[in-house]
Amino acid sequence: MIKFRTTLAVACLTVLGATLAGVGPAAAAPDVLGKFVYVGDSGQKDLYVANPDGTGRMNITNTPAVNELMPSVAPDGSKVAFVREAAGIWVINLDGTGLTQLTSNASDLTPDWSPDGSQIVFTRGVSEHDLLKMNADGSNPVKIIENDVDDETPAWSPDGQWIAFSARPVGMFLVHPDGTGLQSLGSYSYCRKDQAWAPDSNRFAFTQCEFDGSSNIWVFDLELFSSTQLTPDAGTESQPDWSPDGSTIAYTKLLRGGTTAVYAIDADGTNQRPITPRSIRLKESDPSWLPA
Repeated sequence: MIKFRTTLAVACLTVLGATLAGVGPAAAAPDVLGKFVYVGDSGQKDLYVANPDGTGRMNITNTPAVNELMPSVAPDGSKVAFVREAAGIWVINLDGTGLTQLTSNASDLTPDWSPDGSQIVFTRGVSEHDLLKMNADGSNPVKIIENDVDDETPAWSPDGQWIAFSARPVGMFLVHPDGTGLQSLGSYSYCRKDQAWAPDSNRFAFTQCEFDGSSNIWVFDLELFSSTQLTPDAGTESQPDWSPDGSTIAYTKLLRGGTTAVYAIDADGTNQRPITPRSIRLKESDPSWLPA
């Protein structure tokens, strides 16, 4: 195990809070390969699957008074891990069947799959979150590292070698899945989070937050050991996810009026466009691509 300590300035963290209730029936999903899963908020948060252009939307959870968050699609595209607010980590098949609870700890957040689908990395904790991994069936949860900072938003590289994560108030780090090889990717005075790997495992996208409340999507290049701003706006963009072919990054964009939509931008920073339509009835966020 590796232990590290720091006293740098604080970073930002999304705070969760809602009410748990019963489970309703799920609608049948369409053919899902090449699509993406995201969170749709119409007063409650459900998981939806849609085509890459935002059409063909289908609610796959449809759970009244229950919020589902933080979807992560399995590498084979058969299911999605997610957080049921205040009720741990769950999985569900992409056709809406097979709902299964993996953990019961209310503080478990941000699941992400290993590239072979056998394990899930996630965070657990109240004031400070630790980095853990477990088997895909929820068994054998173990800490990856020991530290006294707040670990968040882990992402497992497609080649299986690294887990990228944020550690408040330190910065971004890499660590091998067995807890060895901890590497700092540099400090930042506010927050960097929401890591999402490119298919080549040489880069990952992330959210960089600023003190004025804005945030943008950036890309960290491991070979160059440097980061580049991708989205050009002085707005609020977060929760990136890289498409399976490496050409596109989907992300959440805050729009006027407080609604959110899923946008996309080419990996070279051009062709920024909406994927899901602006809606006052359904806030859409946190995309997770299915394999092509």
